[in-house]
Amino acid sequence: MYQISIDENISRILKTTKFTKRLRPDFGLERYIDKRADLPTILDLKRELLEQLNRYEPRINPTKLTITASQKGFVDIDLEYEILESGVVARIYYTL
Repeated sequence: MYQISIDENISRILKTTKFTKRLRPDFGLERYIDKRADLPTILDLKRELLEQLNRYEPRINPTKLTITASQKGFVDIDLEYEILESGVVARIYYTL
């Protein structure tokens, strides 16, 4: 149950564009949908996602984050994290 809540919050971070939440304008990610999926953009996304996770999901410790560009212009995110309270390691996949 606890892991489901964490996965939902991570998904919410990934789906939300910055400045769309009035009470938390810095919640979410920049718009990457109209940017090229090149190395600098992927590195920016990785940095920003780690910052968001540290700020808005303090229940986890990200242990591995892989971001790859697919041939169809999508970005695949593979996040492995440890739940701090229990030490359980979990993984979430997401496509932007």
